[in-house]
Amino acid sequence: MVSVAVEPAKTDSDLKSCSVRRLKKRADFLALRQGGRKSCDFFTVQARKRNHQDQAPDGTARIGFTVTKKTGNSVVRSRIKRRLRALTGICAPEGLFESDMDYVIIARRESLHADFASLQSALKETARHATKNARHTARPSKRAS
Repeated sequence: MVSVAVEPAKTDSDLKSCSVRRLKKRADFLALRQGGRKSCDFFTVQARKRNHQDQAPDGTARIGFTVTKKTGNSVVRSRIKRRLRALTGICAPEGLFESDMDYVIIARRESLHADFASLQSALKETARHATKNARHTARPSKRAS
């Protein structure tokens, strides 16, 4: 029998120490729909540059997770979110997430059974492309008439 070392899952407090915060408000999730987006087999990553009103005081990136009911029951959805939190906790210290950006990861059911290495490489690729797309599709704010 081969033993495999497994890293402990990162908690919200671990994410904060990696200069990443969580998105929790619905308005923040809706605002990200206007930014850049990139999809892969496991998830879709949306990215958007924050405006001056939304800037975090400590200059950290913010990440939100979305797993719809279509993906599975609450046990499956929670398990997927735990995997994604662990994944972002590992990728955050590598400088993947830019400090002036917000990110949302929309999971697909395939992310539940995928091996962790392929999830990690997919996140790196899709987050970089989403960030690049967000920088190029930055929309000016609406002016009051």
